[in-house]
This record gives sequence, structure tokens and C-alpha cells, in this order.
Amino acid sequence: MRRIFLMLFVGALVFNGCDNNSQTKNLAINVHSQFEDDLLEIYLDGTRRVLNQKVTTNHSIGADLSAAVKFELPAGLHDLKIVVNNSHELNSKIKLERDLYVGVSFDIDTKQISILQQTEPFVYD
Repeated sequence: MRRIFLMLFVGALVFNGCDNNSQTKNLAINVHSQFEDDLLEIYLDGTRRVLNQKVTTNHSIGADLSAAVKFELPAGLHDLKIVVNNSHELNSKIKLERDLYVGVSFDIDTKQISILQQTEPFVYD
């Protein structure tokens, strides 16, 4: 009887471990083009600030590697808010179904923020 209970218990643990809905995924956010000593703030899911620093793009690689952040989040839909210089803002939703790599860019002339989402790391990562 104990052996049967133990086998059922271990089977339940293995089965539960295979549940794709409870997995976490990696989210990497990188700073891309046209930042020039700009204050960049990035928030996840409302109030969780994940980045708050002055950034400058290295023009030879098209990124500021000192401002890259990476962490694990539960799979599913997440809110992303990007603020540049306390005056320009972009709100977006990102869906984590697998690891996701997000590049943030800022057009100096139009003051527009844009993001690029892809499932493979950027070539400089």
C-alpha cells in the first residue's frame, strides 16, 4: 500500500512539473539606438520599476550594454511601460509564451519610443 501511494505521489509531482501554464520565461530588455544621455525608466506590470538610469547608445554596436536587464517572469501577458526623460512614454503589452528579447529605441527627432520583440537573443548578447 505504501509503495502504491509513493508511486502515485511521485507521478503527481512529475505530471505537475510538466504543466506549461506554471512555467516562468526569461525576459531580456536591451537599450538600442539613439539614446544620448537620456533618463530611461522601464516598468513592468504597473509599479515594478526594473530600470532607472541615464543611458547612451554605443553607436558601433547600436546598444547600451550597461542598461541591459534580464529576469524570469510567469508565462502570460505583462504590461510594459517605458519613459524617456520624464516626458515621453510608451505603454505596451508583451506576451511571454517563450523567452523574449525586447529592444528599446528612441528617435531623437520625433521623440518616439519604439520596441522590437524577438524570440532570439540580439547578436551582441
